[in-house]
Amino acid sequence: IEQLSKKYTILYFTVKDNYVPIKNTTPVFEPNLRFKISIMAAARKFIGNEGGFTQLAIASGAFCFIFVPTFRYVSFDANNGYLFRCASYIDEFWKYENKRVKYLLHSDYKKVLEYF
Repeated sequence: IEQLSKKYTILYFTVKDNYVPIKNTTPVFEPNLRFKISIMAAARKFIGNEGGFTQLAIASGAFCFIFVPTFRYVSFDANNGYLFRCASYIDEFWKYENKRVKYLLHSDYKKVLEYF
C-alpha cells in the first residue's frame, strides 16, 4: 500500500463496526451501490478478496487482483465446479481477450506491484 499510494489514491471500502485503520488509505464507510459503481467506473482497478464487490468491479470493466488463501479454490472440481464465483474469469476460458482478473496467493501480495 505504501508504494502504490505514492502514485494512486487507495480507497479502503469498509464498515464502521469492523474498521481497522490502514496507513496511506482513504476509508470509505458503507458506500451505497451507486457510489461503488461510479468509483469502479473511474478507478478501473481493484485489489481485494473474492466477494460481491469483486463481482461489481469485474462487471464495471476494472482490472482485478483477487487474493486467495490457496489456488486449490480456483481450480475445477468435477463435483462442485469452480469454488470461487469469479473463477469464470481465469485464463483457461479466455484464449485471446485481455485477461482482467489475476488471482494471487495472500502470501504473494507484493506481486501486485509488478502490474502497476
